[in-house]
Amino acid sequence: MCVDRDGNFVGRPYDSGLSRYRLLEKVQSGHLSIVVRGLFSSHALNRIRCILTHARVPFVHAPPERQHHESRLSAASRDSPMLEIAGRPVQRLDVAMADLIPALGYSFHPAWESLIANNLDLGVRLHCSVFDWYRLATRTYAIRPPVGPAECLLLRRQQIRYASRQRKRLGLDGRALNTTFIARRFRLAMRGAFFHGDSPGHVDLSFYGTIAGLLFAGCSAGRELVRESGLEKWTYRMDATIPLSELFPESRPNGF
Repeated sequence: MCVDRDGNFVGRPYDSGLSRYRLLEKVQSGHLSIVVRGLFSSHALNRIRCILTHARVPFVHAPPERQHHESRLSAASRDSPMLEIAGRPVQRLDVAMADLIPALGYSFHPAWESLIANNLDLGVRLHCSVFDWYRLATRTYAIRPPVGPAECLLLRRQQIRYASRQRKRLGLDGRALNTTFIARRFRLAMRGAFFHGDSPGHVDLSFYGTIAGLLFAGCSAGRELVRESGLEKWTYRMDATIPLSELFPESRPNGF
């Protein structure tokens, strides 16, 4: 489910199929096992990693399973993170968030989750330049150096094709993917230092996780989004709460 420019829901509603009470019981008992699998360059994966890190819930981050004869460029452009909760694999992160986030003690906001996970994520993909994809791929070790200009150009084209297909599937127009408009709307909806008041909550963590890779890699798309929407102070507070150095590795190949 996503949100159009007027704030209306588009697509299917969330339906995780997971037992919220079972998750809550495991969280309280300290026996909730979580495995996230994917690349550090994945915006979707960084959202859940950011929430788990802030909630101080232990999790295992495993590399994605590389398909047979798959090139390193194809592996980097394939954004299909997988989440395993309490021994149950969940291919789509969005269908697990509605139950996992309340179980972790956060108030879940489905409209904002849709806006961030779909509109903002796709908008970021469309607005990143070739140099942004180069920085994101190399700094997060999605592609091991050396990386040439041709590879970065192909990576950007693949991301644009993916975002365009998803936009058509969800019935969104270009205005609904305006990242600056979404970020300004997010800032205006804040209730204090953070979206949820004096401390970050679900919406703060989800938004921050989506742009965290861009900020860590020094991408111009991330810097311009923060500056044009007036989120500099909020970004500074979020980084003080969850340092980017804690979310991303500095020197390990592929982060593993």
